[in-house]
Amino acid sequence: MRKLRSIAVRLGRLFSTTRREREWKAEFESHLEMHTEDKMRAGLSAEEARRQALIEFGGLASTKDSMRDQAGFVWLDTALRDVGYAFRALRRSPAFTVTAILSLTLGLGASLAVFTVADNLLIRPLPYRDASRLLMIWESHVDPHNVVSPANYLDWKRQNDIFEDIAAVSPARSAILTRNGRAEEFLAQSVTANFFPLLGVQPVRGRLFTGKEDRAPGQVMLISYRLWQSWFGGNENVVGRNVAINSLPFTILGVLPPNFHFLSRDTEIWAPLGLDPARDYRKTSGRWLFSIGRLRPHVTIRNAQSHMAALARRLEQAYPEFNTNWRVNLEP
Repeated sequence: MRKLRSIAVRLGRLFSTTRREREWKAEFESHLEMHTEDKMRAGLSAEEARRQALIEFGGLASTKDSMRDQAGFVWLDTALRDVGYAFRALRRSPAFTVTAILSLTLGLGASLAVFTVADNLLIRPLPYRDASRLLMIWESHVDPHNVVSPANYLDWKRQNDIFEDIAAVSPARSAILTRNGRAEEFLAQSVTANFFPLLGVQPVRGRLFTGKEDRAPGQVMLISYRLWQSWFGGNENVVGRNVAINSLPFTILGVLPPNFHFLSRDTEIWAPLGLDPARDYRKTSGRWLFSIGRLRPHVTIRNAQSHMAALARRLEQAYPEFNTNWRVNLEP
C-alpha cells in the first residue's frame, strides 16, 4: 500500500510541473541566500560569497534536475517534454509535418500489407486439405505467372498423369445481386465443378456443383458464409432460394465455410465456369484463367515441372501460332 501511495504521489508531482518548479526555485534561493550570508560573515565580499555558494550547490539547473529525478518518474517526464518539443517543432514547419505524416502513413501501410501477405502465405496454414500437394499452374512467356488459356487447361487435364486433378477459376469480377427489390454489388468468381472437391472444401449448407451443372452455367451458385449472414440473416432455408445475378436467374445451392477464400478474400459468390471441351478456345479466347492442380501422392514438384514442360512442348508443336515460346510454371 505504501508503494502504491508513493507512485500516486510521484504521478501527481509529474503533472503539476509549474507549481513544483516554483517551489524548488524558492527553496533553492532560500538555501543559497543562507550560504551566501555565511560566506560573507567569514569575510568574503557579497559577489564572491554568492559565487562560492553556487559552486557548492552545483548550479540551479543541475540541482533542479537532481530534485526532479527524486520526485518523479524521470523517464516519463523526459518523454513528455520530448513529445512537447516535437509538437512545437512540427507546428513551426507545417510542410515538413505533412510530409512526415504521409511518410509514416505510407510506411505503416506498406508494413501492414507485407505482414498480411506473410501471415496468409507463410504463417497461417492454407485452409485446404493436404495443402502441400496443391500447385498453381501458370503459363510462362515473359511473365512466369501468366494466366492460362482455357484450351491449354483442357489439354493439360486430358494429357497429364501426375495430378490427381486440375481445376480452373476465373479472376474475381463485379456482380449485382438482386432479390425482392434489393440490389447490391459483390465480387464473384466462376469455377469448374471439380474446384471445391480438389481443395477438399465442403459447404456448411447445401451442396456443390455437379459436372452437368458446370456444362450449363448461369443457373446455380454458391455463396460465402459472410454473405449468408449479412444478406440472408443466416436463414437455414437459404438453399434453394432464387436470386438474380446481373439480371440473370440463379438458384443458391449451398453456403461455403466461414474461412474459405481463394486468391481474393472479398469474393462472396461462386458460379460454374461452364467450359465446353468441344469448343476451340484457341480461336475464340485468349488467356484469362487461373489453374490449380493437386499432385498425386509421392510425385515431387520437380517431376511435375519436368512432365508439364514436356507437355507444353507438345502443345507448342501442335499449335505453333498460339503456343510458340509458351511454357508452364508450377508453384506451391
